[in-house]
Amino acid sequence: MSEAGKAFCIIFMLIGIPMTLVMFTALVERLMIPARMLQEWMMRKLGHIYKVFHIKLMHVSLAVLITVAFFFLIPAGIYYSLEPNWNYLDAFYYCFISLTTVGLGDYIPGDSPDQGLRPLYKVATTCE
Repeated sequence: MSEAGKAFCIIFMLIGIPMTLVMFTALVERLMIPARMLQEWMMRKLGHIYKVFHIKLMHVSLAVLITVAFFFLIPAGIYYSLEPNWNYLDAFYYCFISLTTVGLGDYIPGDSPDQGLRPLYKVATTCE
């Protein structure tokens, strides 16, 4: 709210946004290595049975399935088991809203005062 706070946010964003883009670029470059290896393996094993287009379609489908499982379905299951008042849809909604950076703040994990190991849980949620 202060003038200094606004100036700090602007400077932080001028540095932070390009650094985030650099980090994402480096991350994608590293993730492409196993993705290419998987596609090449699928080509070797299935190339004599299926067309190249179909193998690439299977590869993309498998990548999407793995991504959805590791970033949405599994974390939602964990939140569902740890949050006493959430159903699975609430947990999935929280994961989706958080990871798409919409972040409405209507669901906050670890807000229950009777949450076991609450400080550790809050730190682990921050890392998610």
